[in-house]
Amino acid sequence: MLRTNEHHSAMKEEMESRFSADLANLQNSFEQLRDDVAKLLSSAAHTAKSGVGSIKDHAAGAVSDLKERSSDSLDRVGKQISRNPLLSAGMAFGIGYILAKLFSRR
Repeated sequence: MLRTNEHHSAMKEEMESRFSADLANLQNSFEQLRDDVAKLLSSAAHTAKSGVGSIKDHAAGAVSDLKERSSDSLDRVGKQISRNPLLSAGMAFGIGYILAKLFSRR
C-alpha cells in the first residue's frame, strides 16, 4: 500500500510538472502572439499612412494639372472671342436664348 501511495505521489508530481511546463509554454506562445499582433498592427498603420500620403500627392498633382489645363482653355477661348467678337456675341445670345426657352416654366 505504501508503495502504491508513493507511486501515485510520483505520478501526481510528474503530471503537475508536465502541466506547469505546458502552462509556461502556453504563456510564452500567447506573449509571442501578442507581440506579433502588435507588430502587424503597427506595420498596417504605417502602410495605411504611406498610402494616404501617396493618394494625397497624386490628387494634388491631378488638381494642379486640371487647373493648368482649364487656365489654358480659358486663355484660348478669350483669344477666340478677341478675334471674332461679333460671332462670339451672337453665339452667346443664341445659346442664352435656347437655354431660356428650355428652362422656362411655360
